[in-house]
Amino acid sequence: MNQEYTLNLLKQYEDQNKTSDMLYETCFLARELINWNKNTNNGKSENIDFKRLQFKTNDPAPPFDVYAKPDPNHLNVDFLTSMLINKQEGKDYNLFERYRALFTLRELNTKDSVIGIC
Repeated sequence: MNQEYTLNLLKQYEDQNKTSDMLYETCFLARELINWNKNTNNGKSENIDFKRLQFKTNDPAPPFDVYAKPDPNHLNVDFLTSMLINKQEGKDYNLFERYRALFTLRELNTKDSVIGIC
């Protein structure tokens, strides 16, 4: 299967299953990850080196870059925590962005970041 076929299939399931939040969100995350990989050349344009990550897991969203050229916000536990719980004034983060915040907090691997996850 190619990515375009997969994207169309995911969109079809998303549209048909708005009554099932779990299926809708699963399809949404898969679609967003495919688009993110395509738009960032598998993370290269965001300077993400997957070999450098502490946690080598298959997640529904990648963390933000915290090693090469991180955005200062992506090192800020309070910012990431507010992003995770979607409590930033004037901004509504989608599930993919919120998962990215979660996995960035995990990657930071500090006491404060663990508290932020909790």
